[in-house]
Amino acid sequence: MLINYGLLPTLCELGSGRTFAEAAARLRLTPSAISHQMRALEAQLGFRLFERVGRRAKLTPEAQRLASVIGEHLSPIDDALEALLDEGKIVRGVVRIGGVLPFSRRWLRPRLVRLMRKHPELELAVSFGPPSVLLPKLQSGALDLALLAEDVESPLLASKSVFVEEFWAVCSPSYLQGASAPTTAKELEQQRYVVYDESRPMHEAWWRGTMGRHAAPPRVVCSIANLDEMLFLVEQGVGVAVLPNYLVAERVSRGKLLRLGARKQVPQNPVRLVWRKSAIETSRFKTVRDALLVPETKPSLAVRG
Repeated sequence: MLINYGLLPTLCELGSGRTFAEAAARLRLTPSAISHQMRALEAQLGFRLFERVGRRAKLTPEAQRLASVIGEHLSPIDDALEALLDEGKIVRGVVRIGGVLPFSRRWLRPRLVRLMRKHPELELAVSFGPPSVLLPKLQSGALDLALLAEDVESPLLASKSVFVEEFWAVCSPSYLQGASAPTTAKELEQQRYVVYDESRPMHEAWWRGTMGRHAAPPRVVCSIANLDEMLFLVEQGVGVAVLPNYLVAERVSRGKLLRLGARKQVPQNPVRLVWRKSAIETSRFKTVRDALLVPETKPSLAVRG
């Protein structure tokens, strides 16, 4: 089959949901040129690529599938060409970043501001989610970089630690109502707890690390899989919670929260920046990756809000 492969990028642009006019603007062509290219491609392929929906031409399901497959292969080719040609040029184009909450939001805030101020032609696409969603996207190429609060074991992925979170048990002064802070295992077992999910992963890790044994079933007043909501409830005096240090360190230093329990073995968990080993190292990719790997000069990651 004799195909003019130069027409395929145009099909991909239209496969992204863009109109003829939008695709023409991106490709620096006229809408009539786009229409002429697609008629030529239809003639070469021998089947229809478009169907009329009202006054608009829309890709047929078969053409949409073809555009998706072509797009998967054109993107790395474009990246490879850019990596070859853009050394020392302006940092431009899209870099897609994913991350777990709430850590990624706090880690990214200052770094995104610096990146966008320094590189006005850089475009960042940021999304948040659990590792079960982020990892497949990273492996498929839907993400370029991901911040994950867990070790990633894959021969296809590279990673570097950017932060080591610690788990702290905290409560508000109002929760104690003037009583002394609990210190012994027996006293801590009698407290009311706000926990992350029914499996209580952080609570169990903290208890083993600080007490040297498994925890007795805690008196759970709320199980909620959201760290920000857990923090809110603790600040309102509802109970005790085990939370990452980056979320509570500033409040502890200001006396807004109290840190409980022994600190001989503080449970730790690495947070890593992860990327595909096969990723084409364009200037935009390297610029963003390097910026996300730079530690803050402040000793704490705690950020208000």
